[in-house]
Amino acid sequence: MIQKSDGRLSIFKENEEIAYLIYDEYDNHLDITATFTKPEERGQGLAKELVLEAVSMARAEGKKVKGTCPYVPPVIRHKEFDDVRM
Repeated sequence: MIQKSDGRLSIFKENEEIAYLIYDEYDNHLDITATFTKPEERGQGLAKELVLEAVSMARAEGKKVKGTCPYVPPVIRHKEFDDVRM
């Protein structure tokens, strides 16, 4: 389950944060600046899940998504993200 706090989305496992995404929120867009997944939890799609949640948040607020974090642009390059990609 994804938890949202100010400028951060997190995934916890047994009360330990195992993945997170950090973003800056502006009037017209979210800038995703970092993603991280603990090494032993990688390969499960957790970072992608967090990016998709950020995209969902942006859509709900009528905002775009900017991917300063290098992980993000390949995730949102597909046509289904044309409405939110900057």
